[in-house]
Amino acid sequence: REIAVRVALGASGGRVVRQLLTEGVVLALFGGAVGLLFAVWGTQLLSALIPQDFLPRVAEITIDWRVMLFALAASVVTGLLFGAAPAWQARKVDVHTALKESAGKGGTARARLRGLLVVAEVALSLVLLVGAGLLIRTFTNLLAVAPGFDPRNVLTFQLNLSGERYKTTAQTAAFYRDALARVSHLPGVESAATTNKLPLDWQFNMPVFLADKPDQPRSVQLRMITPDYFRVMRIDVKQGRAFTDADAPGGQPAAIVNEAFARRFYEAKDALGQQLSVGRNNDEPARQVVGVVGDIKQQGLDAPAPPMVYIPLPQVSDRLLAGVRAFNATDFVVRTTVEPTSLVPSVKREIAAIDATVPLSHVATMEEVAARSITSQRFDMLLLGLFAALGLLLAAVGIYGVMSYAVAQGTREIGIRMALGAQAGTVLRLVVRQGMTLALAGMGVGVAASLALTRLMKGLLFGVSATDPQTYVLYSLVLLAVAMLACLVPARRATKVDPMIALRYE
Repeated sequence: REIAVRVALGASGGRVVRQLLTEGVVLALFGGAVGLLFAVWGTQLLSALIPQDFLPRVAEITIDWRVMLFALAASVVTGLLFGAAPAWQARKVDVHTALKESAGKGGTARARLRGLLVVAEVALSLVLLVGAGLLIRTFTNLLAVAPGFDPRNVLTFQLNLSGERYKTTAQTAAFYRDALARVSHLPGVESAATTNKLPLDWQFNMPVFLADKPDQPRSVQLRMITPDYFRVMRIDVKQGRAFTDADAPGGQPAAIVNEAFARRFYEAKDALGQQLSVGRNNDEPARQVVGVVGDIKQQGLDAPAPPMVYIPLPQVSDRLLAGVRAFNATDFVVRTTVEPTSLVPSVKREIAAIDATVPLSHVATMEEVAARSITSQRFDMLLLGLFAALGLLLAAVGIYGVMSYAVAQGTREIGIRMALGAQAGTVLRLVVRQGMTLALAGMGVGVAASLALTRLMKGLLFGVSATDPQTYVLYSLVLLAVAMLACLVPARRATKVDPMIALRYE
């Protein structure tokens, strides 16, 4: 009607189109500028939340000027596209008919288009909410997984021995023996040990040959440890015994396997007393299995425990030690009765007393190592959760905007209803029903889209189905509550319409 008045006063069709396009572009540019501001803040926030070892050069991530220009150009194009549609409709306005229409009377086609946009927003929001909900369930399931060891109050650090001074196993074992003795006697230390690879920290495979099938190597996880390792990590010994100081170079070569190894390679046989050898060419001495320990997670909390063989460090040959040290530094694990990181200065001092040229590296608590193993799942959950929150906000704004506009357009109709005796509750229900109809339609589309799209997330999920009904119901209710709130605000405003003013409303 406003456009009809402008045309009646002499405005040309081109002038009307330019006005609407200008309004669209100005709004889009303003929105793009605000969006860029939030993008800068959001990038800084995400950079702070991403661990350094998860994504290389995280600190260097910024918004490139070309990205900013693209975003501003996208804003302009958006303004032109969405300004062009009503501008094109305005060119076809019938001035005579439009001037006779009531101001509260809106076009059915335009109302339907607004409704479809809200339905699409609600559907997209539900897809994002369900996806984020599934990742949240995955993350909580991972946190509940028992890793097979106790990560609490355990300090870890690496030492990399190199040079002629630590060329042989005897030299290396002597250094570790002295270092462990010094560290173990520190106040607040319960026990200490070494290993060539920590749990949940990648993996190290070596071929193992079984005595009954000497020509068939099995690739398994190999750990070279000192006797107190199982006690430090609190890994249960299920059968047989743990290593002791008697498992020395002159004694019977010994090995301990985990339950996964025993199940896969010994099946119904008793693993204790079996013979195996470790090495690439089956040239290592045969070892007797003296114990079976519980499984621990190695490749991640969401992966099954791999077959694993433990051998005592003093019994490792010089050749095998050199092969392992080419790929792995040695990890120390120290169980404490105090806050683990508080012992770092004392540990550094004791190591320096033996050899000041050997630095500590990769200092962390075992809880931090375990947390790093689910970094990717945590980041996926955070990122999709942020998108879901934005989708929920857009859906709420869309419903609120449409309902506020409907209330403004229907002011005269609401006034007539109230003048004829309609109660405030009746008007409230009328407006809420109109908004919730759009929300429910969007949720129906969203559920169908979620069932199709969340199947693509199967590789990211753990302990929860892509069609988990609990997640669908919970986040549908969340979206329903937000939609109800978005409807109630304009609905309450509609109940306060003065019938006398509304009847004169144009």
